[in-house]
Parts: sequence; structure tokens; C-alpha cells
Amino acid sequence: YLETKEESLLEDGFYNPETVETDFQKLAPIYRDKGFLDAETIDKSTRFSPLGDKATVLFTVEEGLPSQITSIHFIGNQLPESKLLRRLFLEEGDTYSQEDLQTDQKELTNYYSDQGYIYATVEPQILREGQKVSLVYKIEEGPKTLVGEIVVIGNYRTRPSAIKKALDLKPDRPFSLARLLKSESSLRRMGVFRSVDIEPL
Repeated sequence: YLETKEESLLEDGFYNPETVETDFQKLAPIYRDKGFLDAETIDKSTRFSPLGDKATVLFTVEEGLPSQITSIHFIGNQLPESKLLRRLFLEEGDTYSQEDLQTDQKELTNYYSDQGYIYATVEPQILREGQKVSLVYKIEEGPKTLVGEIVVIGNYRTRPSAIKKALDLKPDRPFSLARLLKSESSLRRMGVFRSVDIEPL
């Protein structure tokens, strides 16, 4: 996280006042990401050895109390809330983390995409009351996209039925980018095609 390092076998540990200032500015956001939402950086100081060849850097931080997740809700979802909750890393009772929240946002978006909602958007909102945090995910699912007709072109030796059998994409089933990539990979593993490219129309 910090660029200022102690001297060790793996680190040179050179003192740089610009790096110290950059690290000082980064400290509060780092603490807030770990759930200390009221954290503040108070002061920084540097002490040099009598010979001036060593520096001790001191950061003073007021971290406050960690914030705890007390509830998780979803707005605008048609998919069952129980299934969405199972996709999340953060749970009720956990210490809030901005990094984990962003991970969960991506996970929910990918989950919706795998269910055919390739235009779905997920926007998390944070509601605070003291050290208690409520997470609300605002979801716009958009239309569900299904696989339609599958057309195979450029095959001269392999039967279309054999190609379609290898696909993870099937007519009238939810379309997703993950299934498309898996289908391309399956066709390449067959070892009979010079190139493979699946294009949604």
C-alpha cells in the first residue's frame, strides 16, 4: 500500500520526502477501505540519525471505530434475493470494505450477465448511521437476452450438428459472454479449425 519502505534484504529503503507526502495522503483512504470510515491523518514527522544516514518516518493516524454491515438489500431485482446474496462476499456482521464492495458489484453484474441480462447494471449505495452500515444494491436488469438461431459458416469437413453439440450456447437459453467464450474455447480444442470466431448478431 505505501511506497515508503523499511530497509531490508528485499527493499532499498531510500528516504524520499515526496514519497512520504504521497503516502501520508494515501493513509486515510486505505483505512476507510478497511472499514474505518472516520479515519483521519493527523500528522507526519521524520527524525534523522546523528550521522544523517538513517530516517525514521512517523505517521499519526486517528482511525476511529470500524463500521459494521447491519443489513443488505436489493432494489429493482426480479431474480430472487436469496440467489443474489449467495453471490456476495460481504455479509451482515462483516466489517465494511470498499474493495470488497466493488468486488461484489462486479460479481452481481457477471451473475446477471450469465442469466441472460447482459445489459444489467448494479449500483451499490451506502447508508450510514454511526458505525452501522446498510448496503443497498440498486439494480436495473434490462431485457433478458436468449440465444436464437445458430448459423455455422466456413466449415467444409465438420458437420454443423457436431459443431453445435460442442457449443455451450444453445437456442432459447440465456445468452452470456462467459458461455460465448467457453464455446469458442471448446471449438478450438477440437483441433480441426484454423480459426474460430463467434459473433452475436
